Amino acid sequence: MTRLILLFLVAGLLWSTGQARAQQLDFGRFRIGMTPAEARAASSEQQWTERSFGADLIILTAERPIRIGQLEFLPMLGFRDGRLSDVQFQGGGPIERRDQCDAPMMQTVVALESSIGAINIGLAPGEFGAVAQTRTTAGGSVVRFYETDDIRNGFAVQRGQRYVQVASLAGEFPSMGLGCLLEITMRPQLGDFEPLPPPTAAELAAAQEVEPEWAIIGGPEVTELTIPPARFGQIGRVRVRLDCLVIAEQRLNCAIESEEPQGMQFGEGALAQSRFYRIEPMINGESTEGKRVRFTVRYDLGQAPER
Repeated sequence: MTRLILLFLVAGLLWSTGQARAQQLDFGRFRIGMTPAEARAASSEQQWTERSFGADLIILTAERPIRIGQLEFLPMLGFRDGRLSDVQFQGGGPIERRDQCDAPMMQTVVALESSIGAINIGLAPGEFGAVAQTRTTAGGSVVRFYETDDIRNGFAVQRGQRYVQVASLAGEFPSMGLGCLLEITMRPQLGDFEPLPPPTAAELAAAQEVEPEWAIIGGPEVTELTIPPARFGQIGRVRVRLDCLVIAEQRLNCAIESEEPQGMQFGEGALAQSRFYRIEPMINGESTEGKRVRFTVRYDLGQAPER
């Protein structure tokens, strides 16, 4: 699922304190791999809106928000190839200052601790740059905040047999002006790996280059986890060229060859995305380990700003 969908869904969903009655967050009612019909049956008290995005993606969005802690969130279920692949809860509203998004982020993390324990294991694939601030809850969850000239975002992550990410994003959005978006994501265990030191120019030059033939390539769900939190609708065409060595287990260790535009962390996002890729073990009858591959990661993010 994509943050762009979220902009349209939560533009009018404010920090509600109403008495909406719904079951407290329960990941157990939704099983990864279930069909849309099975998901509807597991939550018969909800009405769902179904949207299709291409042939392989269906999103069910609940018509009524549920309460998580002090805030209300819309449940969203993502199905790929007819099977549930991730569960999200999304909410947000306008704010006056970017740091006002920190409090609801912390409240949400605390509310989840009673269901899933401390959220303090590992980093999110989309965490880039230097941490501006770290906060720890009484329950042991760790929230990291990052800040640029345009945005402030936070992450709390639990990695293990399942992946749980709580994220906040404060910035200017076309649908609401200065706003705060919160997203809880649950999905199966991630298949990436911790970043390695990038290959040197000498190592790349010494390796035989081959055209990549992919065994596994990151899909839209990987893009969603790794795309930088840029200003929506004002980026346009993004291209990142990666130069990589094939390492053990068909993985890639990459360096950024070029990126357009620069300075917006899309290079870091493409590097994170490349950790989900796996290349074929043999190309042209030879092992690919130790070979060099180059490819371009592309994003098309709305209209570029007028010059």
